[in-house]
Amino acid sequence: MQDVRTISGGYGPWSPALSNVAERNAQLRSMATNAFMQAQDLVERLPPIWRPKLLSVFMHVTWPRAPP
Repeated sequence: MQDVRTISGGYGPWSPALSNVAERNAQLRSMATNAFMQAQDLVERLPPIWRPKLLSVFMHVTWPRAPP
């Protein structure tokens, strides 16, 4: 296993040394979970009228509909 300091071009899922697609996807899911946990408190502090709108926009950006 290489030391992170010796890998040029990035770290984590962006590392050129990471060729396993399953591991790359697992690292991206982990990063998404961490971002959600940090943002959850902020979303819960929003006025109730703004929460559905924000979550709707997030859903459309994250999981866009396939074109017909």
